[in-house]
Amino acid sequence: MNIDTNLILANALEKLAIVLERIEQKLDAALPETGDKRDAARILQISPRTLERRLPELVKDVHYWEEGGKLVFDLELIRDWQRNRNNPAAHQRAIEAKRAKLLSSKRKRG
Repeated sequence: MNIDTNLILANALEKLAIVLERIEQKLDAALPETGDKRDAARILQISPRTLERRLPELVKDVHYWEEGGKLVFDLELIRDWQRNRNNPAAHQRAIEAKRAKLLSSKRKRG
């Protein structure tokens, strides 16, 4: 390969790296901040065992879900639930806003 071809390839690789970084940033923004039972319990300032007893207060597949037999918690919604326990309407708005941000909620173009 000659110098011009190498320069063109180097430029293309640099542009590709920038595009990949932007895609990664968008994916990170769309994915929920997650954690395990200990992380959720720490946010709520309760023990993991108490969290297990309080699971019925949370909404499965919204606040938490199962992956590989283990519970995974949406920590952003857990924080909001804690802040808005006395204001269910405000928490519901947070849930709806979160759902709107999900990749699966985005409309496909054209």
